[in-house]
Amino acid sequence: MAEKLLEVEFEDDELVVRLRRPALRFLRPEVRERLLDARHDALSSVRHLIDAALSALEEKDGAPRSRRRTIDVE
Repeated sequence: MAEKLLEVEFEDDELVVRLRRPALRFLRPEVRERLLDARHDALSSVRHLIDAALSALEEKDGAPRSRRRTIDVE
């Protein structure tokens, strides 16, 4: 059976994305190049999904939250 390059699962409220690294050395150069391009496209798509999800969360919560927090120690 052929190896999957990309797996996507929906579990409860989570989206799980797995990117597999195919054995490229056994493929012809044209096929290898196309698979590398496809992997780049898949990663770019995932990045856009994450950006859209973060934008939606920021709009829902109002102003964007800072990633740094200050903790006052007594």
